[in-house]
Amino acid sequence: MPHIYAPVDGKLETDGNRIREVFTNAIFGKDSCRVMYTTHSLSSSHLLHRHEFFEMVYVTEGSAIHMINGEASTIEAGDYFIIDRNVFHTYIGNLTIINCAFRPELLDPVLHGVEQFESILTSRIFSAGTVAEGIRITEVVFHDTSGCIGETFREIEAEYSARQNGYQEIIRADCLRIFIYALRNLDKREYLPINGIIQRLIQYVQNNIVGTISLSDFCKAEYYSIPYVSRLFHKEIGISFSQYVQELKMENFCRFLVETDMKIVEIRRMFGYKDAKYFYSLFQKSTGMAPQQYRELYQKNCKTP
Repeated sequence: MPHIYAPVDGKLETDGNRIREVFTNAIFGKDSCRVMYTTHSLSSSHLLHRHEFFEMVYVTEGSAIHMINGEASTIEAGDYFIIDRNVFHTYIGNLTIINCAFRPELLDPVLHGVEQFESILTSRIFSAGTVAEGIRITEVVFHDTSGCIGETFREIEAEYSARQNGYQEIIRADCLRIFIYALRNLDKREYLPINGIIQRLIQYVQNNIVGTISLSDFCKAEYYSIPYVSRLFHKEIGISFSQYVQELKMENFCRFLVETDMKIVEIRRMFGYKDAKYFYSLFQKSTGMAPQQYRELYQKNCKTP
């Protein structure tokens, strides 16, 4: 499937061989929340990214691997979870989600600047002693067995889209409802961990996306054979390791192509493609056009009102 460029609200950060994406509070404008449907697919691999705000997520369709803080778990339709501010995470798989991004002052003005969700749960808007000691609600994936959480998320999305008088108050009430249901279900949670080797391999790829990625070097360091890790990766993720790396590199090459003024040869070398002929053939196959054509097309589209 050809890569289709979609403008995003995040800004790119580089750190050695790593590229990260940061979504800032600028996405809100004058609001305290932002709600949207987002689709992720295996043909559009995403960078590790963080937000300067909190996020509630509900999976409406599909399934994926959710990488967060170096840990991975399986998420599927009907799952919902809460993500703290400034926590790096990404999705690997095919799924559609409802994102409810919010600043803590949506719930109460006194919460401005709060960094962790636990601080919200122990504030005056909840009863004292609600959260059991040692439990972090943001490390839990919940499942919507009754369907009522999904309906609440959809109501949030509908209120945000319509923006009629009092919509933020309704969204605030719906958010509190979701938090309370999550607290009630802490003891019923299910956790589907991903094999530790694959977690470390995905982390290795994300940490070395700029440059050369060697499955051989990783396997030597982990004392596992390449065939074993390759089979395990395909079983857990659903695509081959080489395909995953190629998709991730190509997706982010396209980002740099459109969002920066770097020379094409510099971007190509940055992502570890030393053989120009091989790379241009790969890019043509992936996008249906040459890199310069791609840049001109999507930069023009991005500037069109």
